[in-house]
Amino acid sequence: MVKKELEGRQIHLRKSQTKFPSEDLTFNVIRCSTFGQGYLNRSIILLLNCLGVSDDYFISKQRQAKQLVDLDSVRDRLNIALQLYNRSKGRKAQTEVSGSNPESAS
Repeated sequence: MVKKELEGRQIHLRKSQTKFPSEDLTFNVIRCSTFGQGYLNRSIILLLNCLGVSDDYFISKQRQAKQLVDLDSVRDRLNIALQLYNRSKGRKAQTEVSGSNPESAS
């Protein structure tokens, strides 16, 4: 958060951010913020619905999420099948599935 009252290179610490007294004035960054997965639970959906977001919007989002889960499941099953096929047929199977032919590469 940027505080406009501060000038130059100043840092303002809230009381809750000071864990113990110290004369050390160095500033260390432990971790930068990262993206976190968001979820729509019933309370959030209810709140947004009361603020005017339609039921149809949430239903369409639910359908989109289910399609993504279904696609992930299909991809995972295909990868497992490919691994099993590769184990049973060896190196030749990998080149057949990928469409490359090592004999024509020379």
